Amino acid sequence: GRDHMSIWRSRDGGESYAVVQTVDEGAAGYSSLQPAAGGGGLWLLYEQSDPAAETPGHESIEALIGTLTVLNPDRLVLRRLDGLD
Repeated sequence: GRDHMSIWRSRDGGESYAVVQTVDEGAAGYSSLQPAAGGGGLWLLYEQSDPAAETPGHESIEALIGTLTVLNPDRLVLRRLDGLD
């Protein structure tokens, strides 16, 4: 699964990247990042989902597929990010 939605930045033309900010530590999926109007700040739209509930069959499924479960997004989150260094 995907988690820890983070913003990364390169200051050397893509040779290396550093984490600027972790936005969401939970399960998160596809995202879109856009500059905010007027310069300064970014808008981030991303999928978010709750962890899968454990059920009596959870252990059987985990034995078959391990941690390759797919979480369908429960909601979309729109956040404005300001003050990124």
